[in-house]
Amino acid sequence: MKTTPVAVSLVLLATFAARSPAASPSALAIAMRDLERATQHGTPEELQQSRAAFAAVVADDPGSARAQYGLALADWRIVPMLGPDASDLGRRLCREGVAACDRALAAEPKFAEALALKAGIQGLSLGYVPAAAMALGPEIAENGASARGMQPDNPRVALLVGINMLHTPAFAGGGPARARPLLERAVALFEGAAGDTSDMAWGRVDAYIWSGRCRAAMADWAGARERYRQALAIAPEHAWVKRSLLPEAEQHLAGTKDAR
Repeated sequence: MKTTPVAVSLVLLATFAARSPAASPSALAIAMRDLERATQHGTPEELQQSRAAFAAVVADDPGSARAQYGLALADWRIVPMLGPDASDLGRRLCREGVAACDRALAAEPKFAEALALKAGIQGLSLGYVPAAAMALGPEIAENGASARGMQPDNPRVALLVGINMLHTPAFAGGGPARARPLLERAVALFEGAAGDTSDMAWGRVDAYIWSGRCRAAMADWAGARERYRQALAIAPEHAWVKRSLLPEAEQHLAGTKDAR
């Protein structure tokens, strides 16, 4: 019998439900490392294995805000990679990701990254239910603004809010022109950091990628190419950048692809 991508996804989500050793910083660090590696490889199956590792840590320590945050981050990573035949899974992961953020915030109410991530997942959920934008849009904006108010110098908060802004229509107060300052600030904050050595460190590569995406949306293809090259300097095998984003920018600059 032929195995479909959705079937593989569901099997992977269920297969790794076994409990891990006690929730420890090393377990979170390993799960995050694997999640970042899977993100760079661009394979949903690897991402879902990483998600299962966070789920196992959560099972052992449901009160861990960091473990709940990691689980939600995995959902945020996975959903954009799912095809149209996996819409049920996507909706489910959005629901579970928001719930994980809520549990993280219940354990740590001032966890700004968890609130910004919740807004990011809520934004993804609108891809499945666009009609909910009128009702959910204000909450998404409020969550992002509150997260920035809590930690205005947190690069991951700036990144998550900037990505949401990029995907928000201009008539609703979003768009690339409004997103660009946030995404450039995320880049600057990451570049100015002495080095994030925490178990849950992520986002530096994403900041360059999304700054590039924003520049591309504004037809600044030279700027986009610069950002993609900076991303590859950190993650040389990042599949999305290497195979899609950078070639697209280079084609535009070479005049071999129609301008936007």
